[in-house]
Amino acid sequence: MIVIGRKGSWIKGLLPCNYSGRTALNSAICRSPPVILSAILMTTPRTFEDQRAVTQHIRDDAWNAWTPELLFYRLRHQSSPWYVAGGWALDLWHGYQTRDHEDLEFCVLSEDVDLYRMVLCELEFFQVLNGATAHLAPATTPLPNVSQIWGADLDNQCWRVDMMIEQGTLDDWF
Repeated sequence: MIVIGRKGSWIKGLLPCNYSGRTALNSAICRSPPVILSAILMTTPRTFEDQRAVTQHIRDDAWNAWTPELLFYRLRHQSSPWYVAGGWALDLWHGYQTRDHEDLEFCVLSEDVDLYRMVLCELEFFQVLNGATAHLAPATTPLPNVSQIWGADLDNQCWRVDMMIEQGTLDDWF
């Protein structure tokens, strides 16, 4: 169900999956996050630059984004709010696709970022800051000044989603 709200096209949907991806229910769509380079260091990198050094690089223009329908399918059981943003939001509003889209942006509240990362466990996430990407380890929260994280399909070396982080509360997004 798509509901047009004050912040765009809301599609409410928890895909039962975890970072290990080993339950019978989700084994078809989830996989264990890959070990990046040799050992992802012994401690979690503390700065954006340290995190950048940890992972292999996917080109910034290597987008093969999901459609809103594929994202909805993955988030269909999720009860926390999210919405499609950008060009796809306009197309959802129109009711048809008006052009090709390079990426798929969707917004979540900052308090729900970890939840959505778990739901989209088949992706590895990278913080985006000042035009650069840096790996975001599964147990690590984005830096306070990061407003978007990209979801990477490492097996196919491409980006699938752009998760935009909204500050505020359910009643007051800004």
